[in-house]
Amino acid sequence: MNMLAEKLATISTNAWVLADGTNGNQFERREVSLSYDPQTEVVIKPIYASWEANTSHAIESKPINILRARKEKIMTLGNSAVCRVVSNETGFGPMEGQICVVYGASSVDDKGYMLKATGYDGVRSRGVLSMLTAFPAKYCVPINPENLPLQSWASFGVKFGTGWSCFNLAKRVHEAVNQEIKQLNVFGWGGGTTLAALSLAVKQGHKAFMVCGSDNKASEASELGIEVIDRREFPYLDHGLLNGSKEEVRSHMRSEAKFLKEVRNRTEGNGADLFIDFVGEPLINATERAMARGGVIATSGWKTGVNVEINRARSSIGRISHIHSHYCSLPEFIKAVAFSETESWLPKNWVEGSFENVSQFHDTYAKGGIDSYFPIVKIGE
Repeated sequence: MNMLAEKLATISTNAWVLADGTNGNQFERREVSLSYDPQTEVVIKPIYASWEANTSHAIESKPINILRARKEKIMTLGNSAVCRVVSNETGFGPMEGQICVVYGASSVDDKGYMLKATGYDGVRSRGVLSMLTAFPAKYCVPINPENLPLQSWASFGVKFGTGWSCFNLAKRVHEAVNQEIKQLNVFGWGGGTTLAALSLAVKQGHKAFMVCGSDNKASEASELGIEVIDRREFPYLDHGLLNGSKEEVRSHMRSEAKFLKEVRNRTEGNGADLFIDFVGEPLINATERAMARGGVIATSGWKTGVNVEINRARSSIGRISHIHSHYCSLPEFIKAVAFSETESWLPKNWVEGSFENVSQFHDTYAKGGIDSYFPIVKIGE
């Protein structure tokens, strides 16, 4: 342990932390000291960070108490940001002064896929909601800051990395199942990661449809070349209503029938070839029924509940594949960055908060008050 301690350096900085308090976990801003290994890690200054759902999960201790899971008393939060390299003594990786996006894994498996996320469930990992922090040099991928606004890169690390892996896997599965390569009808509901996957589909020449619940979010989708379906037209899609009153059951059946008719109208009667579903249980019936034969339902998350009850008869008869992925590998991430730089595969709109008011930003986000798929926080210059 002494030899390890001798290798470590320390950063003193100001950060938003989750700390173990007498009345539960406290989310607060304070001065902290962060240890890092200068032989493998670089010091970075976050410029813009994305507000990710897992940050709110950590603050709210839902679904788990993340400090307890990490067996720690304090942690810094956040795992998606665009940053400037302040110091690099590793001898490899990005140079000092370079602008980078960070790969958000804390640990990976033997195939290179994430096991734990930095700034969330990765033990002793450091988050990006900090004036300074440190990341493995190999996880800091340089970008050209002249090509696109830095704000648009803030959400890349998690949402677009995940969307890249999720969509490309779903597409490969569809090709394997159907023994053909064609223009796909790709549908989705969820949040920013779904939108990232759908906009990638558009960039690759497919037709994409996002089910949106507000005018502003519909505008964000349209800006990326995605056709919009207004979620407000189908207010009773949640199949939990089947357990309600007769009127609730009728309302649900009408909403679902109207939604399925919309899907068929948009696809010349064929249905969805791919459905990017980050919602889960409340809408799984509508998702399954919307599928074309040989279709693929893909997810990398669980926005509303971890468990989903699948109708195996419907999926088997319809030859529907259900696939699951989680974030992306580092090689995938590097390819996605390169694709974004050449194809401008990034959001065009976002809602920006300030580092000083992060606590209020979280409160607004938690109450559904941020009407954007891409909430970000400005931290430094």
